[in-house]
Amino acid sequence: MDRTHWDKYYPLITKHSLTWNEFKYTDINRPDSLDKLISTNSIGLYLFVVRGINLFEDMPKYVFYVGMSGEDGSNRPLKDRLKDYFNLNEIKKRKKVHRMLQKYHPNVYVKYATTSMKHTELEELEVNLHGFFHPIADERDFPVDIKHERQADLK
Repeated sequence: MDRTHWDKYYPLITKHSLTWNEFKYTDINRPDSLDKLISTNSIGLYLFVVRGINLFEDMPKYVFYVGMSGEDGSNRPLKDRLKDYFNLNEIKKRKKVHRMLQKYHPNVYVKYATTSMKHTELEELEVNLHGFFHPIADERDFPVDIKHERQADLK
């Protein structure tokens, strides 16, 4: 996490007026229950957040994954994209997400927002969210300057 990145990406993510909703990961018993929770077929963004049970001053919490639906103009609805995270075979394809879900399962929340913005604008917002949060379970979709930093850290 880097304060300069917060300063840089905050105005880029807050210029969009999205309505964020949240559910506890363990509250979804079956993937099709997302159909009732998210009634629209809109695309959107989602954040996986680990949040402690006993919070002090609204802490601790940490965004470990940022994602979107409708990538590359697919128009795949957000609720359908989120269903992948309730299918073990799909989760295992995302090893870091799978590991975080195993470790923090009772403390994972999903924040999501649907939108009608163009997929290109949504993809740009996703990149800026990566720049702001530095989610540990993500490997791509970071801003170019941060990708270079991350690659240097791995060497």
